[in-house]
Amino acid sequence: MKTINYMMALFMAIIAFSCSKNDLIDSPVAEGQGSLEMNLNIISEEIISNSRKQNVSTDDFLVSIVNSSNVKIIDNVPAKDLDNTILLNSGQYKAIVTYGTIAPAAWENPAYYGEADFTILDDQITNVDVQCALTNSKVQIIYNDFLKRALPEINVVVYNDSTSLEYSANNSKIGFFDADSLTLVVNKELGSNENWQTFTLRDIHPNDFFIVTFSLAEQGANININIKSTNDKYRNFDLPIIDGIQVGVIPGDSSTVYNNDVNLATQAAVENFGALGITHINGNLTIAAGAVQSLASLSSLQEVNGNVNFNSGNKLESFEGLDNLRKITGSLSLSSLYNTNLTSMEHLGNLEEIGGGFTVYYMVYLTSFQGLSNLQSIGGNFTVQYNQNLINFSGLNSLNTVGNNLIISKYSNNSTSNPKLQSLSGLESLTSVKNDIEIAYNGALKDFCAINPNVIKNIEGVYTVLSNGFNPEKYDLENGYCKQ
Repeated sequence: MKTINYMMALFMAIIAFSCSKNDLIDSPVAEGQGSLEMNLNIISEEIISNSRKQNVSTDDFLVSIVNSSNVKIIDNVPAKDLDNTILLNSGQYKAIVTYGTIAPAAWENPAYYGEADFTILDDQITNVDVQCALTNSKVQIIYNDFLKRALPEINVVVYNDSTSLEYSANNSKIGFFDADSLTLVVNKELGSNENWQTFTLRDIHPNDFFIVTFSLAEQGANININIKSTNDKYRNFDLPIIDGIQVGVIPGDSSTVYNNDVNLATQAAVENFGALGITHINGNLTIAAGAVQSLASLSSLQEVNGNVNFNSGNKLESFEGLDNLRKITGSLSLSSLYNTNLTSMEHLGNLEEIGGGFTVYYMVYLTSFQGLSNLQSIGGNFTVQYNQNLINFSGLNSLNTVGNNLIISKYSNNSTSNPKLQSLSGLESLTSVKNDIEIAYNGALKDFCAINPNVIKNIEGVYTVLSNGFNPEKYDLENGYCKQ
């Protein structure tokens, strides 16, 4: 499993302007002052790699509080030494959290930074979240056993301008760098400068984690590089043989796969995960529409081998960022999404296949399915319920197969299903619904003509049409009587 740990400093402290530590213990909250509860912890957002977690404690993080005049109220105090009750005058502040000192190159030297603005109000407690991330990047070199047996003195020197770290075959330490690019020089012997193989890591960003694995094949050398970073890539270096030694040729990058469920419960989680450049998720993807406003950073995502669930909320403004999503092997559920901007399915235009069911429930402002023009098949149920402004199914002009039931009906005890639905226009390309067809409680629906008569004729399940504006019998639709 690949997971990533980002450090979140959750502050819950009561802080006061110009009070000494001893004064604070018994001090009441004066007029014009507010309070802030602080509790500093490390929170894990599981995204890509346990290796990202450092052996550091937030107790050792240094906390500063700066007011709107840029005067430090608290200056680099270890979190463990902060009082549980401190007062602050009402006003604007910034919390700054640091750990470690950044260097051009050093072993086991993580440096973290985070900041957050906050406001203290009279007689109120303010909660502040400060997210801390690495400000330098990390490199780990791994040699497989066969390579270490064949070349026991092999080493890699990682250069950052004039500063470098040497990774021997038995060195498992992680080096930390402050650099935009790094040069890796491979030598077959310790202390050698023959520069057997040299290559460069480019576009390095803070919080990147490069894991470089060297392997030696039975004939020549094969170098595999697995880079776990905010721009996560898998690269293979194929080295043609020259007198038993190989020289690198870099092929194109392959897809970047994440093998676990992904739960994006905050906007920060979306940004962190999106920065990894994941193209394939082997697991379920859950997005909290009540907390997430934008999916733009997920633009690299192409396939989800699992279910995609959008939980209820009004923050999500569009599906922008899912423009390259082509396939969902499980179900897609769009449930209780009621942002006024979500009137269509725009930015899902490359989605071709949903292997499971497709549920559209209580998308309050949805008027059509425009944007799903390439969706060809739904493997399970196609369920459309309680969408107050849905007029028709336009946009589904490529949909030809529903693998189970077609349900356009009310949900549970709701009095209506889709009250403004006027026609089934948009379903003209549908050639097959395997089992039941249920179309009911759509008071304005009077036009069924988009449904091919052969679809009705060939269903293996039950045909149910009732309480619509028009309720044709099965034989009516089979014989072309489809509209009132």
